[in-house]
Amino acid sequence: MGPPDPQTQKPILIIGAGVSGLLLAQYLRKTGSQVPVQVFERDADLATRGLGWGLTLHWSLPALRSLLPEDLVARLPEAYVDRAAVDEGRPSTFPFYDLSTGELKAKTPTASSHEKYHIPVRLMGVKLDCTPEEIEPLRKLDPFFLQGAASQNDSFVYFSVLDAPSNTPEGNGGKYSCQMVVSWPIRDGFFNQTAPIVFPETSAGGIALIKKFADTWAEPFRSLAHSIPSDTDVKYLELYDWPPPKGLRTTGHVALVGDALHPMAMYRGEGANHAIVDVLDLAELVIPHLLRGTESAHPTAVDLRAALDRYEDRVVGRARPAVLASRQASLDAHQWARINDKSPLLSRRAMNLAFDESDMM
Repeated sequence: MGPPDPQTQKPILIIGAGVSGLLLAQYLRKTGSQVPVQVFERDADLATRGLGWGLTLHWSLPALRSLLPEDLVARLPEAYVDRAAVDEGRPSTFPFYDLSTGELKAKTPTASSHEKYHIPVRLMGVKLDCTPEEIEPLRKLDPFFLQGAASQNDSFVYFSVLDAPSNTPEGNGGKYSCQMVVSWPIRDGFFNQTAPIVFPETSAGGIALIKKFADTWAEPFRSLAHSIPSDTDVKYLELYDWPPPKGLRTTGHVALVGDALHPMAMYRGEGANHAIVDVLDLAELVIPHLLRGTESAHPTAVDLRAALDRYEDRVVGRARPAVLASRQASLDAHQWARINDKSPLLSRRAMNLAFDESDMM
């Protein structure tokens, strides 16, 4: 029998146009599949809810390249935050600093409840434009991003370059587009306050709080924080995660991918990487059952369910340790005594992580 009629073929529905959803759609385009694909997204465009947080991609890059059509692989350099730095061969070592003293503490090597867990950390972030002179002291430390915690008070900062003026002819007015993320623990006594510090009610209040934290930091971290304009928009975020339970099973013909399956804190920078490899695993284990060319070869419900079971086992085995390690990293980031080379905050980033759940704080 010939291939199924695309007009009558049941479509593949992708809910959410995030990293994993769009990557899966592009992979299906790459296969040349005749199976209809529909992508559903709640937001009208990228700016509906703001541009969000910058993502770090590292060990998932080979998977990303293998899933994307060649025309998009060729365009990946357009997404580099600083193409000139890449051309110069300046890699990032993801350095971690003591904000109180400015001392380099470490360089990170490259390369089952149904309720979400509320991580006792509050986080806020800003996007700022920096002149080359303003950002140069930090770019001397690392050309792309760095993180640090204050040994005096356990405040934390993550700084990253989002775009460099040399990337486009317009040059963003000669300025670097950057993000700064500041977080603190939800606990009594932090920053000499009797009760936990809550989110300020206004962006101006958020900027004032960032600068108050920065008063205790060393240079160049202090000056960068104090350069944030008082009218800058501040985004606030409560942190939650959900480690998928071992033996997790969905029902029917639904596959969970990315944040829908394993939302994690960003303190190891691995969420987007796992979402990409989820799509790779789905493409290897499940999608072939949906793309068979003849009706006689269409998968039975039993075949498809078995494929989904294998997919879920693989992803849970890979992502559950990552969620828990990221949670521990977020806790360690706000307890200076726990920051050492054994902490997930500083340990090597890897696709398949050995993390002992009994080590959770």
